[in-house]
Amino acid sequence: MRPLHPQKRFLLVGEGNFSFSAGLCKVRGDEAHIIATCYESEDAVSRQEFAMANIQYLRDRGAEVHFCVDCIKLKERFLPAERDFDRIYFNFPHCGRKAGVKKNKELLVGFFCRSQDKSFCVEGALNHIFTRSLPLLHPRPLICQTELEGKSVSFRVPEIFRDKINRGFLDVNSEHPVRTVNEKLLEGLGKSLPIRNGNRPLSLVFQGSSNSSFPLDSLWMVPVAERNPDSESVAEKNTRETETFPSEFPNWEVVQETEFPPETLLALSGPVFRKCKISPCALPVFHEALFICVVEKGSEDTRMQLFAESLTETLNPPLKAMGFKLACTTDEPDPAKLGSFVASELQLCKPKYLNALELDASDPEPKSCCVGTIGFVPRHPTSTGRGIVCASLNLDLIAMHVCSIRDWRMLWTSDERFLNQFSAGNLDGFESFSLYPPSYVHDLSFWAPEPERFNEAQFHATVRHVSRESVVSVQLLDRFQHPETAQTSLCYRLTYQSCDKALRSQQAAAMQLELRKEIVRSLHVTLR
Repeated sequence: MRPLHPQKRFLLVGEGNFSFSAGLCKVRGDEAHIIATCYESEDAVSRQEFAMANIQYLRDRGAEVHFCVDCIKLKERFLPAERDFDRIYFNFPHCGRKAGVKKNKELLVGFFCRSQDKSFCVEGALNHIFTRSLPLLHPRPLICQTELEGKSVSFRVPEIFRDKINRGFLDVNSEHPVRTVNEKLLEGLGKSLPIRNGNRPLSLVFQGSSNSSFPLDSLWMVPVAERNPDSESVAEKNTRETETFPSEFPNWEVVQETEFPPETLLALSGPVFRKCKISPCALPVFHEALFICVVEKGSEDTRMQLFAESLTETLNPPLKAMGFKLACTTDEPDPAKLGSFVASELQLCKPKYLNALELDASDPEPKSCCVGTIGFVPRHPTSTGRGIVCASLNLDLIAMHVCSIRDWRMLWTSDERFLNQFSAGNLDGFESFSLYPPSYVHDLSFWAPEPERFNEAQFHATVRHVSRESVVSVQLLDRFQHPETAQTSLCYRLTYQSCDKALRSQQAAAMQLELRKEIVRSLHVTLR
């Protein structure tokens, strides 16, 4: 008879002095039977420091130790009845110090694809072990204060955005790729128009005015108090000063107050926060560049075309180096590919969309992502013979395409290895710290309340909050409506993965459990 709970079997190949095997045995030895192997002979291994002590430690605790084991010929070493391994470890796979890349690649191909048993499972097998990573943070809410329309307004910054406030990516001394892209845009547009730059980067925050085209549930910044500016300041310990623009910016009065002449380009930039679904092209926080120009009546189309040509000429060289090109079109892109820009709230006339297209001749429908918009604002009744042309660009999306950054979260990492790759204005392709960051998949099924009460954008926002931006993908697997009760059942698949932190399976499982509780509390769903 087999035991009710059979002991797991862990196989380790390519060991050196068996230090990892000994450590694993110390931690998991009681629950698993460990089979540790190495390619060298016992005599060769015994000359390595601590090797004999580790081998003796393993044997004393019932572990198996084998020598001269070739990891690409495991089926020749173990009989079919002995190949039932729950986990196989191959740490730092290589053929030796001077083997070269080619031989190391052949080793991996042989290990995963050749000469192995057909039941050898490789799904999720490639995991990167972080030699140095950042811990998962547990931020607390942050209260910020600003003056808006003559009033002092305090608002709560979501916990997941606390590390994104006042980062200074656009400051003069910053070497962040987002600033480098912005400087290149200013240089390119400055060839056709004189530019007046803002005194300093400004935070552009959606305020949700009455004429805003954005629904209120798309807003992150929720006011918590309003007072007269003369009243005493907020007593919160974590209060910091920040700045915002009203959602109707730029309007004619604001442009007039800037006192810059017509045919001069006003350039503003700053971080934007918004609530959106989890998607590669939908960034909940990004840096936006806003270019505004007062033009004479009848010249709007000419100026918009000049904007498009200048932007295309400036951005295409670095984009093409990474396999993309910038295309300007009047066709409105798929909403999933259209990021929300401040300019979108202006109800632009005759908008043009700037799309980053993938240069792949073999694909009849190349991948595209909208990175900006160009249009003009209807003239204010008090303005005589003048209008406003406005261009809005998502600097983060452009930097991701130019620098081949696949995960937008990497732009906000505090890991110094990221910025070190972009010193002195360098915009070469980004080399990831981890080629195979571990990922964990969890499914979530529930009965949703009435359709008008369930907000999918809020569901995604809850996922971001609970997972602390550790969910990289949310996929709707199934939607079912009960024939009798008319209730709707939804099933989502969540993929947990961090780009710069060592996320463990236990942490992902704990987040999933917390998420189940939170959606019941805040979204009023019934778990299945």
